[in-house]
Amino acid sequence: MRIADLVESENSPWFVLVRLAVGFVFLTEGLNKFVNPGERGAGRFADLGFPAPELVAGSVAVLEIVGGALLLVGLLSRLAALLLAIAALHAILLTKIPVLLGTPIGPFVGVSQEFTGLWGFLYAWRLDFTMFVTSVFVLIVGPGEWSLDHRLADRPDILGRTVRALGV
Repeated sequence: MRIADLVESENSPWFVLVRLAVGFVFLTEGLNKFVNPGERGAGRFADLGFPAPELVAGSVAVLEIVGGALLLVGLLSRLAALLLAIAALHAILLTKIPVLLGTPIGPFVGVSQEFTGLWGFLYAWRLDFTMFVTSVFVLIVGPGEWSLDHRLADRPDILGRTVRALGV
């Protein structure tokens, strides 16, 4: 596989809608961790059993804000999608699987002890699952024609070479 194969995106320009949707959701989720730290940020991470909840929540929030913004403009899209897919998968494994099992996994208690089992899990994981799948979609398909990645990949200067070298 050539690096150019990772940059080129032979798909419908309408795939931008998927990239915009997942970028917007991640961006707003990250911002919400700072705007509502008790409910969505460090307080929530502490309730879920994360060690150093301030550090973890802040790191996740920055990843979601930066990654979401990069997806919105279509810059370094595949790299951002990869990191965000990993974050969504971690959220599923550490905070939603305990709901399915009805028991904590190590220190991670899950998002809800009120609703457990299959239906509680399906309800709790729907957003994380959607964020994971759409991130993987962008990772595989690429950012589309309506992206900065697409525009910059053809440039002969240092910016174009950088985008091509990163394989985005």
